[in-house]
Amino acid sequence: MKTRTASALVIAALVAFPFLSGCASKDKAQSTASAPGAPVGIVAHRGASYDAPENTLAAQKLAWEQGADAVETDIYLTKDGKIIALHDKTTNRTTGKKLTPSKSTLAELRALDAGSWKSSKYAGEKIPTLDEQLALIPSGKRMFIEIKVGPEIVPELVRCLAKAGAGKHNITFISFNYDALKAAHEALPEIPAQYLKGYRDPAKRKPGYVQPTIDEVIKEAKTANFTGLDLQSTWPSARPT
Repeated sequence: MKTRTASALVIAALVAFPFLSGCASKDKAQSTASAPGAPVGIVAHRGASYDAPENTLAAQKLAWEQGADAVETDIYLTKDGKIIALHDKTTNRTTGKKLTPSKSTLAELRALDAGSWKSSKYAGEKIPTLDEQLALIPSGKRMFIEIKVGPEIVPELVRCLAKAGAGKHNITFISFNYDALKAAHEALPEIPAQYLKGYRDPAKRKPGYVQPTIDEVIKEAKTANFTGLDLQSTWPSARPT
Protein backbone atom coordinates (compact mmCIF):
# COMPACT_ATOMS: atom_id res chain seq x y z
CA MET A 1 0.00 0.00 0.00
CA LYS A 2 1.45 3.36 -1.05
CA THR A 3 1.42 5.59 1.99
CA ARG A 4 3.83 8.00 3.57
CA THR A 5 3.49 9.89 6.81
CA ALA A 6 4.46 13.53 7.11
CA SER A 7 7.84 12.47 8.50
CA ALA A 8 8.74 11.13 5.08
CA LEU A 9 7.96 14.40 3.31
CA VAL A 10 11.38 15.95 3.71
CA ILE A 11 13.55 17.47 1.01
CA ALA A 12 16.25 14.90 1.65
CA ALA A 13 18.50 16.23 -1.10
CA LEU A 14 18.88 19.67 0.47
CA VAL A 15 20.67 20.83 3.58
CA ALA A 16 19.72 24.29 4.88
CA PHE A 17 22.80 26.32 5.79
CA PRO A 18 21.80 29.66 7.36
CA PHE A 19 24.59 32.22 7.64
CA LEU A 20 25.65 33.47 11.05
CA SER A 21 26.46 36.99 9.86
CA GLY A 22 26.58 39.29 6.88
CA CYS A 23 23.03 38.62 5.76
CA ALA A 24 19.83 40.43 5.05
CA SER A 25 16.87 40.17 7.40
CA LYS A 26 16.01 36.81 8.92
CA ASP A 27 12.64 36.18 10.47
CA LYS A 28 12.42 34.48 13.85
CA ALA A 29 11.52 31.09 12.40
CA GLN A 30 14.57 31.12 10.13
CA SER A 31 16.89 32.26 12.90
CA THR A 32 15.76 29.74 15.50
CA ALA A 33 15.67 26.85 13.03
CA SER A 34 19.45 26.51 13.27
CA ALA A 35 19.61 26.79 17.05
CA PRO A 36 20.89 23.74 18.97
CA GLY A 37 18.02 21.46 19.87
CA ALA A 38 15.53 23.24 17.59
CA PRO A 39 12.90 20.96 16.03
CA VAL A 40 13.37 19.90 12.42
CA GLY A 41 10.69 21.24 10.08
CA ILE A 42 9.07 18.84 7.63
CA VAL A 43 8.90 20.21 4.08
CA ALA A 44 6.67 18.49 1.52
CA HIS A 45 8.73 18.44 -1.69
CA ARG A 46 6.35 19.47 -4.51
CA GLY A 47 3.57 18.78 -2.05
CA ALA A 48 2.80 15.26 -0.84
CA SER A 49 4.33 14.04 -4.10
CA TYR A 50 4.68 10.39 -3.10
CA ASP A 51 0.93 9.99 -2.77
CA ALA A 52 -0.43 12.70 -5.09
CA PRO A 53 0.65 14.25 -8.40
CA GLU A 54 3.51 16.65 -7.74
CA ASN A 55 2.99 20.41 -7.75
CA THR A 56 -0.80 20.21 -7.83
CA LEU A 57 -3.37 21.55 -5.40
CA ALA A 58 -4.22 17.96 -4.51
CA ALA A 59 -0.61 17.34 -3.44
CA GLN A 60 -0.50 20.57 -1.49
CA LYS A 61 -3.75 19.91 0.37
CA LEU A 62 -2.64 16.37 1.20
CA ALA A 63 0.68 17.66 2.56
CA TRP A 64 -1.16 19.86 5.04
CA GLU A 65 -3.42 16.95 5.99
CA GLN A 66 -0.37 14.77 6.62
CA GLY A 67 1.09 17.34 8.99
CA ALA A 68 3.82 18.98 6.92
CA ASP A 69 5.25 22.22 8.30
CA ALA A 70 5.87 23.61 4.84
CA VAL A 71 5.37 22.88 1.14
CA GLU A 72 7.94 23.39 -1.60
CA THR A 73 6.81 24.45 -5.07
CA ASP A 74 8.53 25.29 -8.38
CA ILE A 75 7.45 28.23 -10.50
CA TYR A 76 7.58 29.28 -14.16
CA LEU A 77 6.24 32.30 -16.04
CA THR A 78 3.78 31.66 -18.88
CA LYS A 79 3.72 33.35 -22.27
CA ASP A 80 0.96 35.68 -21.04
CA GLY A 81 2.75 36.60 -17.82
CA LYS A 82 1.14 34.29 -15.24
CA ILE A 83 2.96 32.12 -12.72
CA ILE A 84 2.32 28.37 -12.66
CA ALA A 85 3.67 25.50 -10.58
CA LEU A 86 5.80 23.06 -12.58
CA HIS A 87 9.11 21.36 -11.94
CA ASP A 88 10.36 20.38 -15.39
CA LYS A 89 11.14 22.69 -18.29
CA THR A 90 8.19 21.17 -20.17
CA THR A 91 4.90 19.55 -19.20
CA ASN A 92 5.65 16.25 -20.95
CA ARG A 93 6.47 14.04 -17.95
CA THR A 94 3.48 15.01 -15.84
CA THR A 95 0.82 15.56 -18.52
CA GLY A 96 1.83 13.45 -21.53
CA LYS A 97 1.82 16.55 -23.74
CA LYS A 98 4.88 18.67 -24.32
CA LEU A 99 4.34 22.38 -23.72
CA THR A 100 6.92 24.92 -22.61
CA PRO A 101 5.55 27.50 -20.14
CA SER A 102 7.28 30.51 -21.73
CA LYS A 103 5.80 29.57 -25.13
CA SER A 104 2.31 28.68 -23.86
CA THR A 105 -0.59 30.65 -22.43
CA LEU A 106 -2.11 29.92 -19.06
CA ALA A 107 -5.27 28.64 -20.77
CA GLU A 108 -3.26 26.19 -22.88
CA LEU A 109 -1.41 24.88 -19.85
CA ARG A 110 -4.57 24.63 -17.73
CA ALA A 111 -6.21 22.50 -20.41
CA LEU A 112 -3.74 19.70 -19.66
CA ASP A 113 -4.39 16.78 -17.29
CA ALA A 114 -1.67 16.92 -14.63
CA GLY A 115 -3.05 14.11 -12.47
CA SER A 116 -3.71 10.97 -14.49
CA TRP A 117 -0.03 10.04 -14.78
CA LYS A 118 0.00 9.49 -11.02
CA SER A 119 -3.38 7.78 -10.54
CA SER A 120 -6.76 7.64 -12.22
CA LYS A 121 -8.32 9.14 -9.10
CA TYR A 122 -6.46 12.37 -9.89
CA ALA A 123 -7.64 12.55 -13.50
CA GLY A 124 -8.38 16.11 -14.51
CA GLU A 125 -6.11 17.71 -11.91
CA LYS A 126 -4.86 21.00 -13.30
CA ILE A 127 -1.49 22.70 -13.26
CA PRO A 128 -2.08 25.31 -10.55
CA THR A 129 -1.27 28.98 -10.51
CA LEU A 130 0.83 30.44 -7.74
CA ASP A 131 -2.20 32.51 -6.73
CA GLU A 132 -4.12 29.28 -6.05
CA GLN A 133 -1.26 27.76 -4.09
CA LEU A 134 -0.76 30.80 -1.89
CA ALA A 135 -4.45 30.87 -1.02
CA LEU A 136 -4.14 27.40 0.52
CA ILE A 137 -1.30 28.05 2.97
CA PRO A 138 -2.70 27.56 6.50
CA SER A 139 -1.87 29.93 9.31
CA GLY A 140 1.48 29.05 10.85
CA LYS A 141 2.67 27.12 7.79
CA ARG A 142 5.26 28.07 5.16
CA MET A 143 5.87 27.74 1.42
CA PHE A 144 9.32 27.41 -0.14
CA ILE A 145 9.10 28.89 -3.65
CA GLU A 146 11.78 27.68 -6.06
CA ILE A 147 12.23 30.12 -8.92
CA LYS A 148 12.99 28.09 -12.05
CA VAL A 149 13.46 30.97 -14.50
CA GLY A 150 15.17 34.36 -14.63
CA PRO A 151 14.47 37.80 -13.14
CA GLU A 152 11.62 38.38 -15.60
CA ILE A 153 9.31 36.52 -13.21
CA VAL A 154 9.87 38.90 -10.29
CA PRO A 155 7.25 41.60 -11.02
CA GLU A 156 4.46 39.02 -11.26
CA LEU A 157 5.82 37.21 -8.20
CA VAL A 158 5.64 40.46 -6.21
CA ARG A 159 2.04 40.96 -7.38
CA CYS A 160 1.00 37.42 -6.40
CA LEU A 161 2.46 37.70 -2.91
CA ALA A 162 0.92 41.12 -2.31
CA LYS A 163 -2.49 39.89 -3.44
CA ALA A 164 -2.30 36.92 -1.06
CA GLY A 165 -0.92 38.91 1.87
CA ALA A 166 2.05 36.54 1.88
CA GLY A 167 5.48 37.54 3.10
CA LYS A 168 8.30 36.77 5.51
CA HIS A 169 5.92 35.03 7.91
CA ASN A 170 5.09 32.26 5.44
CA ILE A 171 7.36 32.44 2.37
CA THR A 172 10.99 31.55 1.61
CA PHE A 173 12.56 32.00 -1.83
CA ILE A 174 14.99 29.38 -3.13
CA SER A 175 16.67 29.09 -6.53
CA PHE A 176 19.64 27.73 -8.46
CA ASN A 177 19.33 30.86 -10.63
CA TYR A 178 21.53 33.44 -8.93
CA ASP A 179 20.23 36.43 -10.90
CA ALA A 180 16.57 35.52 -10.34
CA LEU A 181 17.04 35.00 -6.60
CA LYS A 182 19.01 38.24 -6.32
CA ALA A 183 16.25 40.17 -8.12
CA ALA A 184 13.55 38.63 -5.93
CA HIS A 185 15.49 39.40 -2.76
CA GLU A 186 16.13 42.98 -3.87
CA ALA A 187 12.40 43.45 -4.58
CA LEU A 188 11.32 41.83 -1.29
CA PRO A 189 14.35 41.93 1.05
CA GLU A 190 12.31 40.98 4.11
CA ILE A 191 11.55 37.52 2.68
CA PRO A 192 14.23 34.86 3.39
CA ALA A 193 16.18 33.87 0.27
CA GLN A 194 18.29 30.73 0.14
CA TYR A 195 20.67 30.01 -2.75
CA LEU A 196 20.55 26.47 -4.10
CA LYS A 197 23.87 25.06 -5.21
CA GLY A 198 24.77 21.63 -6.52
CA TYR A 199 28.02 19.71 -6.48
CA ARG A 200 29.10 17.72 -9.51
CA ASP A 201 31.06 14.54 -9.01
CA PRO A 202 34.54 14.99 -10.54
CA ALA A 203 34.05 11.83 -12.64
CA LYS A 204 30.85 13.27 -14.16
CA ARG A 205 31.99 16.82 -14.92
CA LYS A 206 32.04 17.96 -18.51
CA PRO A 207 35.35 19.22 -19.95
CA GLY A 208 35.93 22.82 -18.93
CA TYR A 209 33.52 22.78 -15.99
CA VAL A 210 34.99 24.36 -12.88
CA GLN A 211 33.31 23.37 -9.61
CA PRO A 212 33.25 26.32 -7.20
CA THR A 213 34.49 25.70 -3.69
CA ILE A 214 32.17 26.03 -0.71
CA ASP A 215 34.00 29.22 0.29
CA GLU A 216 33.38 30.70 -3.16
CA VAL A 217 29.69 29.79 -2.98
CA ILE A 218 29.34 31.34 0.48
CA LYS A 219 31.08 34.52 -0.73
CA GLU A 220 28.76 34.71 -3.75
CA ALA A 221 25.68 34.31 -1.58
CA LYS A 222 26.84 36.85 0.99
CA THR A 223 27.56 39.37 -1.77
CA ALA A 224 23.86 39.21 -2.67
CA ASN A 225 22.84 39.34 1.03
CA PHE A 226 21.01 36.02 0.78
CA THR A 227 19.73 34.53 4.01
CA GLY A 228 21.58 31.26 3.47
CA LEU A 229 22.36 28.28 1.27
CA ASP A 230 20.54 25.08 0.41
CA LEU A 231 23.30 22.65 -0.53
CA GLN A 232 22.60 19.43 -2.39
CA SER A 233 23.55 16.30 -0.48
CA THR A 234 26.21 15.56 -3.11
CA TRP A 235 28.51 18.14 -1.51
CA PRO A 236 31.40 16.58 0.47
CA SER A 237 30.68 16.62 4.17
CA ALA A 238 34.09 18.11 4.94
CA ARG A 239 36.26 20.64 3.20
CA PRO A 240 39.56 19.42 1.69
CA THR A 241 42.60 20.12 3.84
